Formats: sequence, structure tokens, C-alpha cells
Amino acid sequence: MVRNREISWTPMAVLVAIAAGVVGLGFARRRPAFVTAPSQPGRPLTQPASEAPLLACLPKFVGEKLSFEFGWQGLGAKARIAAAKAEAEVVERTVDGERQFVIQARAHTEGWVAALWKMNDRVESVVDGNTFRVDRYVLEQRENDDHTKTTVTFVPNSREAITHKVRYHKPTDDPRRETESRRRRYSPLDPASLAYAMRGARVDSDRKDLELAFFDGKYTFRIHAVPLGREAITVKAGEFDALKLKMRASDVDRPPKPGRKPKVIHAVLWVSSGPERIPLRLESETFVGQVYGELTDYTPPEKNRMEAGRGPAKEKMPAP
Repeated sequence: MVRNREISWTPMAVLVAIAAGVVGLGFARRRPAFVTAPSQPGRPLTQPASEAPLLACLPKFVGEKLSFEFGWQGLGAKARIAAAKAEAEVVERTVDGERQFVIQARAHTEGWVAALWKMNDRVESVVDGNTFRVDRYVLEQRENDDHTKTTVTFVPNSREAITHKVRYHKPTDDPRRETESRRRRYSPLDPASLAYAMRGARVDSDRKDLELAFFDGKYTFRIHAVPLGREAITVKAGEFDALKLKMRASDVDRPPKPGRKPKVIHAVLWVSSGPERIPLRLESETFVGQVYGELTDYTPPEKNRMEAGRGPAKEKMPAP
């Protein structure tokens, strides 16, 4: 049987690193933030003098809500086993007089899958409302009897981050219950904010690839998207004209390990062809088989603001 911490990579990696991580994709060719030249794991990277405000687009996404379904994909569109649901949104708040934008996402298993493996995870990325730089990234995982909370603090005016991890399921006298480390980071983005940096990238063409990097609290990874063309697709949220993308991930600074196999072997992602670049469908070959993700509901920012105070709005996005 696959161990919990291994299988948990599937829905959360899909949600955070790809579906809620690589959802927007403006297709102007650009180098990864910080990473200015191709590199091999373990080799030093050339870095520019300052961080670019990659998340200045966040205000236009406030109030947007996205809902997804994830599961295993068999032969044929109907040969599916739904395993998890996920939701993502951006909210604006003021803390001690300071403006913040918060990217929030949750994922949980359901049905008979939940009976075998209970998962209720959440992600939060806190972005400064003035500089549009990530302040903090939180990943809280509740999986069966395990409960782990990882908080990554991006040190201001630094290329470093402090990762604090609490394993609540371990005894209080266990030295592994609470750990803290300070690490070099080669990107100003975390897995969740990567999504909106890509969605906000300037759209010049749907024929050019896009590359950005993100820091997960331990290592930096590069995400590379290559457009494969346009096609009309139908998902539970409606019919869309979509861009089809081939996704690829690679290590930036994680040391190579003999025999290590990638968790995501390959992935194809469809996003709406309009400037919103709404994530629509994901199909991925992973270490646990063929998985899928699909947009089930979409609430645009404008509609959500109109419905404020009257409950959440429910509207399927029409085809562009």
C-alpha cells in the first residue's frame, strides 16, 4: 500500500503546483524569476539585482472562486474515479493597517476514497499589498492520523526563507515534532502564488512558451509550459475555447538522487483562451497512474462582488 505522505502528493501537487499553481499562463517568453540561465541541480545560479513584482495582477482576481474535481482517469472520458474536491480564491484584507492579498486553497478526499485515505489540506499564500511580494506561505496537511503544518517565511530584502514545520501527530518530546531551517531560495514565488504570476503575465502570443520557478520551503523548481494549439472543450463548468499546454517540471537546486523517479511524469493542461486564462482541465501521468482535474464551477470577481452579502454567487462561465 502506498504510504500517506507519498500519495498525498497527487491531489495537492495537482491543486497547488499545477492546477492552482500553473493556471494562468500568459505566453510571453520569459526566464524564471531569479533563475536567469538554465542550470543543473546543485550548480550555483546567476541572479538579477532585484525581484520583479510578478504578483501585481492580484487585485483583479479578488473575489474569483474556482472549484475542481480530481481523480483517476481510465480509458474514455467517462471512465473516471472521482477522489477529491478542491477550491481556490483570492481575498483582500487589512492587518495592522497593512494591505494584503491572500491566495487560499483547500483540497479534501470524498466518497469511498475518503474512507480509505482521509485528506483535508489547505494552502495560504500571503502577499504584501504594496510590494506584491510573498510574505508567507502555509501548507497544512491533515492526512489520516498525520497533521503537519509548514510555514515558509520569505525574509524581506533577502534571497532566503525560513521554514518552520510542526508535526502535531508526533509526541511533544520528539525532536522531530518541531523543526526550523533557513534556506536559499531561487524564486520569489511559492507554489500557490506561481498560479497568479503566470495568469498575470503579459499575453503576446499563444505560440510562445512560458517558464517560471517557485520555492516550496526546501527546494526551488522550474515549471515550463509549451502551447500545443487551441481546441473547444467541455468541462463541468461549461464549454470553452481553450489553449492546450504541455507542462514540464524540473529541479533547480535539489541534489540529484540515483533512482529517483518524478512524481509527475508528464501533464497536459487546458486553460481558457481569453485573458483570464481560467484553468479548465488537467490530465497527468503520475507515479500512481493517470489522474485528472476538471473545473466544476467558476465565479468571476465581478459577479462575486455583486453578490456580496447575499451568499456566494454560482455562475458557470460562458465560452469566450
